[in-house]
Amino acid sequence: MSPTLKTFGKHALNDTYDFIICGGGTTGCTLATRLALQPSRPSVLLLEAGLHNSFLEFTSMPLGWTAGFDISHDWNLINKKSTVLNDREVKLSRAWFEHDASSHGFQGPLKTAPMDPAPITNKLLESFQNFGMPFKADMFSTGDTAQGCGHSVRTVHEGMRSTAVDFTELAGSNLVVLTEATVDKIGLENDGDGWKAVSMEVVKKDEKGVMVTSIFKASREIVVCAGVYGSPGILLRSGIGGNEELKELHIESKVDLPGFGKNLMDHLIVFMFYELDTSLNTSLDNEDIKFFTKDHLVAT
Repeated sequence: MSPTLKTFGKHALNDTYDFIICGGGTTGCTLATRLALQPSRPSVLLLEAGLHNSFLEFTSMPLGWTAGFDISHDWNLINKKSTVLNDREVKLSRAWFEHDASSHGFQGPLKTAPMDPAPITNKLLESFQNFGMPFKADMFSTGDTAQGCGHSVRTVHEGMRSTAVDFTELAGSNLVVLTEATVDKIGLENDGDGWKAVSMEVVKKDEKGVMVTSIFKASREIVVCAGVYGSPGILLRSGIGGNEELKELHIESKVDLPGFGKNLMDHLIVFMFYELDTSLNTSLDNEDIKFFTKDHLVAT
C-alpha cells in the first residue's frame, strides 16, 4: 500500500470530513468559511494546489498580481492559437474612485477602499462619455450596465491587498486548509440510484519531500471550484464528461456529459498605450508617474 499524508505541519489530518472543497480561490475560501461557521460546526477540508499566501509576498501588494506571471507557482496556461486573435497565443494566468454606496456592504471580511485616480483618469472618462458611452461610477458592482465606462473597485485596504483568504480567518479549527495539495480526481460510488461523489484523491509531498497520494472522504458533500480551467480537468479524470473524449484518454466513463468543458467564453484584458498631448493640461508630475513604476510597487 502506498504511503498517505497523515499530518500537515503540526496538525493531524482526518480521513473523513463533512465537506471537502477543491480550490482555494474566491469561491472556495468563501464557501468553506460559510460552511464552517454554521451552528452545527461541520468539519471542512479546503484543498489548494498553490503555496500558502504567506510565502508569496506579492499577493498582498496592490498590483502585485503581475509578479505571478511565468513563475513556478502559476499554472502557466496558454490558449491555443485562435483566428479571432490573429493566430496569437494568450497567457491565461490566474495565480479604484467614486462609488455607489447603495450597492456595497461595509462589514464583510473582503476589504475595499476608494483610491484617488491619476489626473488623466477623469480626462479619459470624459472622452468615453463624449463618444456616447454611459457613465456609471461603480459599474461592476451590480451588473446592470453591460457596456459603459466607470471605475473598478480595488480590494485594497491601508496599502495592503485584501483577498479571499481573509474569509478563512473568520473560521475556527473545524476548517482545515491544506495547501500544495493537487486534486487528481473525485472518487465516485454507485449506490444503485447513480454515481455519488464520496472522496477526493490528492497528491502532495509528505514531510520527507516524497510525493504521496492520499484519499480524503466526505460524509456530506464535495464541492469542486477549481476555476474554469481546473474544474473540467478534475471531472474528466474522474470519468465525468463525453464518452468519446474519455475513451480517447483511456478513462472509464461513469457519467456521460457530451460537450462538457467546451464552449468557453472568455473575456480579455487589453492594455492600450497612448502618447499624451500636453495640451490636455493634466499636470502629471513625478509623484503621479512614480505610482506606476516597479520600484513604487515593491515599496508599497
